Order: sequence, then C-alpha cells, then structure tokens
Amino acid sequence: MKLKLRNIGLSFLIIGQTLLAFAQPTLVEPAFEVPVSKLPLKTFHSKNHKFTAIVCPDDKNIFVFKVNWHGNVGRREKIPMWSTEACFEEVWVANDGQHIIGASYAEGALPSNYTKEEIIFSFFKNGKPIGDIGLSEIISDLSTLEKTQLGLRWGNLKGFNEAGYLVAETVENQILMLDPTTGTKVEFRQEQGKVPSDFKTYRDFMNCFEFAYPNDYEMNKGGFLLKRNGTGWLIEINFEDMSQYPNQEFNPQKMTFEDFVIRMAKIMFSADGPNGSQYATDVIKRNIFTTLNNLKALEIYLTVVRESWPLYEDGQEEKESDKEIEKSQEGPIYAVSLSKPGEPYKVLLLNLTDEGKHFQKEKQILKHITDTIKILQ
Repeated sequence: MKLKLRNIGLSFLIIGQTLLAFAQPTLVEPAFEVPVSKLPLKTFHSKNHKFTAIVCPDDKNIFVFKVNWHGNVGRREKIPMWSTEACFEEVWVANDGQHIIGASYAEGALPSNYTKEEIIFSFFKNGKPIGDIGLSEIISDLSTLEKTQLGLRWGNLKGFNEAGYLVAETVENQILMLDPTTGTKVEFRQEQGKVPSDFKTYRDFMNCFEFAYPNDYEMNKGGFLLKRNGTGWLIEINFEDMSQYPNQEFNPQKMTFEDFVIRMAKIMFSADGPNGSQYATDVIKRNIFTTLNNLKALEIYLTVVRESWPLYEDGQEEKESDKEIEKSQEGPIYAVSLSKPGEPYKVLLLNLTDEGKHFQKEKQILKHITDTIKILQ
C-alpha cells in the first residue's frame, strides 16, 4: 500500500509573510559549445542542485558540470568536471557530482524485440562505467510487462530518495533501489526495531522512514488516516518537510524544534468558515522525550477556541452577543524529528481525529505508533 503523507498546509503558514517575496532558484547557464546537433540537448540536475548533466543525443556524449550558487541564483561552470561517450533517455545525477545513473528505457518503452539481457540502467563514476543492471535483474516474470502505446513497460522511476538511492517501482509491485556509487541494487538494513508482535509495518521508500501500526487497523488510500474495523478514521499522520526552504526560518539556526512543532500544530487546528472560526491559543503541556528508536520527539496539548455565529441575512446587523465561544483541550499531539542535525526540519506529526478522541485505546495506540518510527538507511 502506498503512503502519501499530507503536508498540512505550508501555504497557510506563509500567507502574508516574507517567503512570498523570495524568488525561486534560478540556474544561469553559460554558452556551451557542442557539435552541430539536430536533436535538442537534454539537461538533468542533481537533487541538491549543485551539479548538472547535459546529454548530447547527436554525438552521444554526456557532460557533467558543477553549479555555483549565490543566494537563489546558480551559475553553471563553463568547463565540465567530466564527460563520457554515452546517451540515455534520462540521467540521474548523484549529489556528489561524481556518479550518474543512465536509464535507457526510463519511460518503460521497451522495444518489441527486447531480450531479458536488455540493459535498463548504466552506472558511471567520473565518466568511467562501473556497472549495468539488466531487465532480468529487475523483473522475475517477463510476462508481467505491460503493453502501452510506447511499448512494453517494466515500471516507473520515482527519483532519488533521502538516502541517496534511485527508487523505482516495477510492474510486479516491487520497490527497486539503486546505489549510484556501487552500481548495484540495495535494500535498507534490516535492524531489529521496537515493534510489537501484533503490529504491521509501513515503509516510506522516498522519505526513508517507517512506522508500525496494529494488525487490525487499515490505512486509507490517501495514506494519512488509520482506523479499526467498525469505526471511522481515528488517527491522522502528517509529514512536514522543510528541506525545500533551506535558507528560510524553518531550520534549527532560526527556530527551535519545539517552536517549529507548536507552530505547525497550531496550523492544524486553524480553520475559517462562513459562520465560524477555529484557532489554537495556549500550549497547555509540552514534554520532550526520546522514542524507543532514539529519535527526538515532543508531546504537546493545546487550547483550541471555536467561535460560531448565526448566518445573517442581507442587511441584518451582526451582533457580538450572538457569537458563541467554546474552548477545548486538544492532545496528545506527537511530533518526531526525522532531520539530520543542523538541517531544515523533517517531522512526522501524529494526532487523533475528532472520532478518535472518543476512544481511550487510541491514545495508547498513538503513543505506540510514535515509538515505532524509525529512519531507514
């Protein structure tokens, strides 16, 4: 089951703030002389935007350049770091700039005369080949290949994950991870985690974390709600990733972990409607702790105010006395840090839904799930 963890609304956080004034990163590319080419050049960037690969389809060459950044403007160097005689549909550049992965059939369009030895991925270090992976190494039953208008599809590429591996999903519903530095398939290390025997595990291959939840629970297709048989959705999970805003306030140099979590939690309980609004005010309780898998975590309780008033007809005067105000305590809300020291925050937030608050068991389950969260390597 795929998990698509919901980002709880960074847009609400930045409305009216200076983030809107910052320009998106811009790459300035100097003139680059190549042989006369009938086919357009292809450009690919590393995930950290520090390196760029240019593929010249006509003369079948790949050039890898370093990119120097000054604020939000990056300038590609004129002379490539290295080059190699090769050509691929897609090129994936590792964050070190030394390694690339070339995908021959990135869109899954295998030729009609394919063989099981067909090379799908090729690996290079500083221009020298270090390995290949063939079709038979990623698909065990070739009859499962899917027919499309472009050809036979073996799967699809998802990109580099947080561990630096290129991730793909095959038509056999298998997750494939490729290490650009070794030219081989890899798997996350299987370490004994603190998981109860009656729990099952969800694993996020792109963001490189996992957590476990009870066997008698199910996850919705969107991937951020859990429930038991005979109930509605009881537990909500959100993933907040601030790594795309490295120079803004969402990093340890400008905001503490506690302040960041409280800010995001308050956003979770903020809402406006035609005849009411909701917002969080005070932090009633906070508790910093370490999970069973040695991750920094925070437990908080908030005061939430709900204001409501009747829907007035046109021309009817609004009266302050008509407003109804209700206060309640929300919690526990758990936050677990997944970011490396000094890097922008990556946090999992877990809390009970309105229905989940009615069950005492869910408070215990929420804490158990929090303690099973683990970073994958």
